[in-house]
Amino acid sequence: MKKYIGLLVLVMAFNIVVSDVVFAEEIDSSTEAETSTSARIVDDGIPLPPVPKGTVINNLGTTTSVKTQTQIDAQVKAKAELKLKLDAKKAELVENRAEAKAKMEALKAKAKEQKDLKKAELEQKRLLAREKVLFRFDKSINSLNALKERINAQIVKVTTLGIDVTIAKENIIKAEANIDSAKAKVIEANTILSLSVNQLSVENKTKLKTLAKEVQILLKETQKLLSNTTKSLKEALKAKKTSTNTDAKVNTSASTSTNTTTQ
Repeated sequence: MKKYIGLLVLVMAFNIVVSDVVFAEEIDSSTEAETSTSARIVDDGIPLPPVPKGTVINNLGTTTSVKTQTQIDAQVKAKAELKLKLDAKKAELVENRAEAKAKMEALKAKAKEQKDLKKAELEQKRLLAREKVLFRFDKSINSLNALKERINAQIVKVTTLGIDVTIAKENIIKAEANIDSAKAKVIEANTILSLSVNQLSVENKTKLKTLAKEVQILLKETQKLLSNTTKSLKEALKAKKTSTNTDAKVNTSASTSTNTTTQ
């Protein structure tokens, strides 16, 4: 599994870039941090004791008792309701993001109409700096979204093996909520940055720095959550493989013993 160094660098760069926009709002160049993440699950097996019958291997590699149908139905209902709320929130975020981007484009068009060349250059640099901030936010969020989807695919794969992935699914829901919260804050930042081509007010500078910090915290929490989920799925696969191998050895031994006795 590839490391999350690129994502960490990208997240850490937020405060630096936002500070540049807040206090200078003129950035000539910036270092691009590439994100390279992967949620590939490795199934290489580790020695674990056999799992007793009547239990289910969960996504932490341990065992848990089978839930009653009532508990399962209640859990399914709760998840369905949460999904509806998340879907509605996502639709709202998409609409708000499109509106914020349109405002930024309008500011860029207005800056091009500026007849004072020196002032026009200053305004364009200012807008470019603001766009770089938003680009970094979007890039990190998209990277986490892609990682989340890869983990979702692994959850489906693991489920077919009869492994309990309840905790993994709950982690994915939490990750989605964090990502949506981060998106909402980015939209709020976009709204502030697209108010005018003029320098930000002291109040908006403070608000922008606060939003950047909050987004950074959300992204770090999400990255850790997804990383732990990947690790737990890998451990569950190892436990499943070990259990399967143990059962196979027991069956082979029993078969050999029976054949020997018969002879």
